[in-house]
Amino acid sequence: RGSLSSLSNADGNGQACTVIIVNWSAGIVDLLEAFDKYMAPGSRVHVLAALGVEERRQRLQKHHLQNISIEHHHGQANEVESIQDLPLKEATAILVLGSGLDDKSNANWNDARVLSCSITISDWLRNNGLHTPRLICEVLSSRVQRMLRRDEPLQDRATFFHSNSLETGLVAMASANRAVYNTLLMLMDPTSGNSIRAVPASVFFQLQEQVRCAALSFQALGERLRLQGHIL
Repeated sequence: RGSLSSLSNADGNGQACTVIIVNWSAGIVDLLEAFDKYMAPGSRVHVLAALGVEERRQRLQKHHLQNISIEHHHGQANEVESIQDLPLKEATAILVLGSGLDDKSNANWNDARVLSCSITISDWLRNNGLHTPRLICEVLSSRVQRMLRRDEPLQDRATFFHSNSLETGLVAMASANRAVYNTLLMLMDPTSGNSIRAVPASVFFQLQEQVRCAALSFQALGERLRLQGHIL
């Protein structure tokens, strides 16, 4: 939210600004609605994606954006020809989003494309003597996120943020259920002493159960963990 708020003042005292989004992600409609809330009237958002322009307009048809106008660009995100047609000189920020996961891709493959696109944009800006706008890139894989922490040259090129479907699902559950919200708020508080962890189920099976491959219901395993002070 802080980053979105800063966009409203990025060109001065609440003046209109230009933002570029590369790739059409699953959550881009929600992102555009957030931009519409925080950005100044008259602001423009340019979207470059391989998805057809007509399909994008249909998906936005029921969403009435008042402060921002959307300008669509069709092309491949990694092609210099597509990138150089964008208003890079005017852009306050450039966001490179993940294109989403399907049956033929995974988080690492998605992030590889995001990194490639980010480097292409950064190189084009530098080669053309442009002051680099705020370049913000989304990564989905925890492995790539750990790699980026150790790669200072890449960190100098862009700001990377990590998001995945699990986090999105948790936020959606929290917004729909007050009890879930309070529980997650407590778990995510670094001073609470609680944490969310993924551990092998075998840790909580008794030796004889592992040898016999005995079936254990979710409820029974949950009760066993509850007695140990955990929540399944």
